[in-house]
Amino acid sequence: MSKQQKIAFIVLCLVFLLNVNAAYTITPMEQSTAELPPSDDTYISSNSPNQIFGFSSRVGLRNGSDINYDIRTLIQFNLSDIPIGTHIHYAHIYLYFYFYNPDYGSPAGRPYTVYRLTEPWNEETVCWNNQPNSTADATDYTYCPNETGQWIDWNVTSDVQAFLNGTFENYGWIIADETSGTGELPYAVFLSKEDEINHPYLLVDVDINFPPLPASNPYPEDGHLDLPGNTDISWVGNDPNVGENLTFDVYFGNTSPPPLLSNNQSATTYDLPRLHSYCYYYWRIDTWDSHREFAEGFQWHFRTNPNKAPSIPEYPSPPLGAANVNLTPILAWSACTDGDGDPVLYDVYLGTTTPPPLVSINQTSTTFCSAPLSCATKYYWRIIAHDDYGGYTKGSLWFFTTIVNHFPDVPVISGPTQGEIEILYNYTAVATDSENQSLSYEVDWGDGIVDPWYGPIPSGTVMNCSHEWLLQGSFTIKVRAKDTAGAISDWGYLTVTMPFSYEPPHFRLIKWLLERFPDAFPILRSLLDFN
Repeated sequence: MSKQQKIAFIVLCLVFLLNVNAAYTITPMEQSTAELPPSDDTYISSNSPNQIFGFSSRVGLRNGSDINYDIRTLIQFNLSDIPIGTHIHYAHIYLYFYFYNPDYGSPAGRPYTVYRLTEPWNEETVCWNNQPNSTADATDYTYCPNETGQWIDWNVTSDVQAFLNGTFENYGWIIADETSGTGELPYAVFLSKEDEINHPYLLVDVDINFPPLPASNPYPEDGHLDLPGNTDISWVGNDPNVGENLTFDVYFGNTSPPPLLSNNQSATTYDLPRLHSYCYYYWRIDTWDSHREFAEGFQWHFRTNPNKAPSIPEYPSPPLGAANVNLTPILAWSACTDGDGDPVLYDVYLGTTTPPPLVSINQTSTTFCSAPLSCATKYYWRIIAHDDYGGYTKGSLWFFTTIVNHFPDVPVISGPTQGEIEILYNYTAVATDSENQSLSYEVDWGDGIVDPWYGPIPSGTVMNCSHEWLLQGSFTIKVRAKDTAGAISDWGYLTVTMPFSYEPPHFRLIKWLLERFPDAFPILRSLLDFN
């Protein structure tokens, strides 16, 4: 096999490995060494500044100081078969030292320097006068061998890595003899890409990325039946390259193929919303690596079970058949569990008929504060527990009897017991209720005026009231209390005396005038001490 055939075979192997499918077993990331032939190479000469040497089978190097002329070599390699971002272990340019003219001395030991080119060129058009620019700093240098028939090489690893990282454009390199001298200086001749056997090559050692493998170990397992509605999914990501960072596209739905639900996620789980009961679901996980290599996953499926209703409500409070229950009871029952793990809601039914009417809906609490109930009355109640997906459980019908109502205590009245007419006086009244029911108060002022019922206010809370008597005499204030069940207490009493006070008839007219015209009659006001 010729040198060129060997190189072609290695390049084909490299391309194949870079595009390997996902059938490989898991191994560490592999390295591969390849010899890449030049895409362009030529030499340029200051002695023939407009001449093009792109089709020559030779390239050369010579320093142009003193009576000599410069000869420089340009070379470039096609790296497009190596994926962008691939890690390079090393990259070396190799030239075959073919000939030198002994009349000008041996070039053995002369340093030859390589520079990265910063402008495009091609071997069919480049000459000394239009040569591309290069970097000011050399990439590497090496020394000419002592004998012909040997290979010479330059380390260009940093440049090749920069090309693959996108840091610099790949325009290749220029190689020069920069050691000046006097008289005839030696020049070295190397073979170009036109030579079939010993042409230049770029020796590259790279990490090879294998595409990821399809996701595996699905949960739920493929074909699993009767799963709860709160099921979530998980899987295991696989990649032949150890330490690779994988991302996943999640496809999920009740149609086949399923729609995309999440993309580019790193987690190997997905928290699904509550699923429908007794429904088939399909899902697939596609895997991506950091080199944007892709593995389509297998399509899996499972089926949810029929929705499970919550457990039955138990342990009522008040207990079944309880008697003498207060008139504002707090109903309570045990918390229910749901077979699918769904949140449980409660509907409360309470009343004097059977079945009782609905009084609260969709509550999460396992207690209910009742409005005031009637005395000595039998009440029925029931709890229905349900989820949001149609599952419900009807609790047993419970009942209790409220206490026999007692009358509130007689109100105690406090306030002045004597005074003058046409003056407003403040009074208080307070009563308590043995069932702790709220109370309302009715006040009869004894002069024909009766205030309407005031309240209800909590038992034992002071009620404030005011009154002005217009006539003199003795008056009996009466106050009674009524609880929320309608029981009314006896009257409480307080006697008030308004002393006799004579006021001439004409004085009322004068008083009216002074009140009506506050800025008039200053002398009269002073005499009557009316302000």
